[in-house]
Amino acid sequence: MKHFFQPAALFFLIFAAVSCGKVSTLEFKPAPITLTAEGPLFEGSNTAQGVLTNAELEALLAQGGYRGAAIKSARLVSALLLTETDTLTLDNLSEITLQLAAPEVDMQKVAVLNPVPVGKNSAALQVAAEQEKIAKLLQQPALTLVADVNLKQDTEANLTVKCQLVFEINVKD
Repeated sequence: MKHFFQPAALFFLIFAAVSCGKVSTLEFKPAPITLTAEGPLFEGSNTAQGVLTNAELEALLAQGGYRGAAIKSARLVSALLLTETDTLTLDNLSEITLQLAAPEVDMQKVAVLNPVPVGKNSAALQVAAEQEKIAKLLQQPALTLVADVNLKQDTEANLTVKCQLVFEINVKD
């Protein structure tokens, strides 16, 4: 029995030494992503999409001396929806649900806004309290932003908005 505890104790000491590492928190704020839904669009639910490649994240990690595999965890801390110009408003939108998707990871609902404020050209979405697999999503070559938007009325025009995201990323030194 004594011989069993010695290797087990040694294993736990090595495991503790390897797993103990300094964790640093980085803020990742990629350039605004353009989300587009091709018109004609009809009253009710429509989908706008945009793509975020991981090039900006890789640049941030490289600047700090980290690699993509060093990401321990991540979460979305804010999401802001903006019109293309200051003269446009979000008035035709009644509700927005933002999801993140990638081929190798399940789609994650990360933010919602209901109702959308009238007369504004930007709106902050309420970020989900529970978020899973955000680190895995960010490590994919490309991340698709899917915005399910409810329109108040039909329109022939495309719907184009920008989405500004801010992530908090924990990386292991």
